[in-house]
Amino acid sequence: MLPRRGGEDREARLDPLGVGLLTAGSALLIVPLIQGRELGWPWWTHAMTAASLVAFGLFVVSERRGRHPVVTPSLFGRRGFVVGLLVVGGFYASLSAFVLVVNLLLQSGLAWTPLRAGLALVPWALGTAVATLASGAVLAERLGRAGLRLGLAVAVVGLLALCWTTAHRGGARLLFIPLFDFVLGNATPEEVGTGAGMLNAAQQFAGAIGVAALGTVFFARAETSYVAAAELVFALCAASYVLTLPLVGLLPEHAARKE
Repeated sequence: MLPRRGGEDREARLDPLGVGLLTAGSALLIVPLIQGRELGWPWWTHAMTAASLVAFGLFVVSERRGRHPVVTPSLFGRRGFVVGLLVVGGFYASLSAFVLVVNLLLQSGLAWTPLRAGLALVPWALGTAVATLASGAVLAERLGRAGLRLGLAVAVVGLLALCWTTAHRGGARLLFIPLFDFVLGNATPEEVGTGAGMLNAAQQFAGAIGVAALGTVFFARAETSYVAAAELVFALCAASYVLTLPLVGLLPEHAARKE
């Protein structure tokens, strides 16, 4: 009973080549990061990493020449969107790695039971709820891009102070709701759909890369000390947030308006 096509563009078609190249490139990059350390970095992990660069390069060529590209090409002419991809990538890669490492530290490193670890993270969950509500209902409208800077700053302070149960999660959640709106702040209505899909894909891809890459760093150091390994990952996450801070100033000044 649903219509054969949704939306306004009846000429839009799936780009199998573009989707295939993007999927292949992502898999070729992530699999070696996940399996490499455990297997001693055999030759095929390096070969797959090199092949992923080739696949991504072919994807770019395919997008430029294809009649129905996966991503609307005009989006990459907008500074806010390109910078936003970097912000989203750095933010979600660090956040995903942080969540993994905290749980590994509590349960494997400190030998806490799942119940004790869960109870320890209750303040973290409460901070999530409060910060998400504040960012969506108040801060994004009143502070604009400054709200994103505030969230990153709070996250950095929380990481450096190792207040991982409250401050980091609260700061991170200040970005969750408004971030995509600011990245798409100057996109046209025709670009918003593709742009939002691209940002969601970048979020998931960055999360996978963060878990794989920083997880590898963690396990390499955890052989001697779980605490030292966690501290190293926390420092790397904080550094990623610090590098992301100045990029926020290059995002559109106002968030995309919701009709």
